[in-house]
Amino acid sequence: MDPEKLPNGRILELLERFDPPTALHCKRVSTLSEAIGAGFGLAGEDLAQLALAGLLHDVGMLEIPKSILRKTSALSYEEETILKRHVEKGVRLAEAAGYSPVVVEVIRQHHERLDGSGYPYGLVGEQIGWYSRIVAVADVFTAMTDERPYRRALSEKMVIGELKRDRKFDREVVGVLEKYLASPSGRIFASRLRFLNRDNY
Repeated sequence: MDPEKLPNGRILELLERFDPPTALHCKRVSTLSEAIGAGFGLAGEDLAQLALAGLLHDVGMLEIPKSILRKTSALSYEEETILKRHVEKGVRLAEAAGYSPVVVEVIRQHHERLDGSGYPYGLVGEQIGWYSRIVAVADVFTAMTDERPYRRALSEKMVIGELKRDRKFDREVVGVLEKYLASPSGRIFASRLRFLNRDNY
């Protein structure tokens, strides 16, 4: 792909053509990331950058073979290795396109985990940026509540419970997400998620 600077809508258009489930996932992650950020008091350009980072966190998937993205069975070790490269590919695309350091950092770190078990760098604790922690929680929550060809979606309650027990994720961020999901806006988001899951695959 030519890493030209593309408006957000154009990137989504490319993702929707290339892999509609990935595009929908990115929209959901952006919405949740923005809601969590607002819960922490972010506003204006700071909140806009967080939402944009959530939208673009998986942009590197544009350079992953469709055969891997759409595989309905377990990935092989080699396929998992290729899939994980979406992080470095996304960073390259975002940097070449001129996106902000905030957005690039989130793309680079959204699979890092507080206990060091993430990738690609195995960062620990405070080495992981605040926006990256927010997008990581939004990403995992969305993935686990998404319907997939190879598994049913988990309930919001089940996923929140698992995130709260897991030391990989920032507990403050998980707490703010839980409060959002209990709010009127959060309940609407969750109901739309369940409705879309019904026909998504």
